[in-house]
Amino acid sequence: MSTPVHSAAATEHELKPVKIWNLTFISIFIANMLLYLGQAMSNSILPLYADSLNAPSAVIGIVASSYAITALVFKLMSAPAIDTFNRRYILALAFLLMAAATEKREESV
Repeated sequence: MSTPVHSAAATEHELKPVKIWNLTFISIFIANMLLYLGQAMSNSILPLYADSLNAPSAVIGIVASSYAITALVFKLMSAPAIDTFNRRYILALAFLLMAAATEKREESV
């Protein structure tokens, strides 16, 4: 038996180009950019905040290291989670968790 041969013209006609720079992609791109900007700012200011609480140098190092290691672990776990569950729910949950973690709290006097 012979297999049908598809011509190049038929293949080009069947495939429609997909625009990656659409409104959904741009909005997710901007949201992720702001999320990582906030995370980078938190990472750089966290040791200063621990120092302002008069934490010892060893504790400041442990806090900064644990923040970086936790971020790495969650980045490694995100790929299987995205493949397993609905991507929109994972994205929304990640943004909610980051918003809760970076929420500004008023200090009591």
